[in-house]
Amino acid sequence: MFRVKGVSWWPEELPSEEEYEEAVRNLEKVNWKVDCILTHCAPTSIQQKLDRNYTSDRLTDFLQMVKRRCQFDYWFLGHYHRNCVVDDRFIIQWEQMVELQWE
Repeated sequence: MFRVKGVSWWPEELPSEEEYEEAVRNLEKVNWKVDCILTHCAPTSIQQKLDRNYTSDRLTDFLQMVKRRCQFDYWFLGHYHRNCVVDDRFIIQWEQMVELQWE
């Protein structure tokens, strides 16, 4: 929204077509079931809950598809510069670090 191409963001920050395809292949290998997901941005629907002024893009829409198809316990992200929990499973961490422990 406020970033300028080539000044404060670069196209290489976004996944390539090959990286989107690799993500889908890896999720298919585990039948779309994982313990947790770690991303920088949120799926479109979660982003909209945080602030209706956010607009969707290819990445957030891709993550929305993952949210819809994937079975997961928690989704960790940090882009939004706050610490909060959204919908019990989406954990936004900005100024804190935690160790993930699985049994």
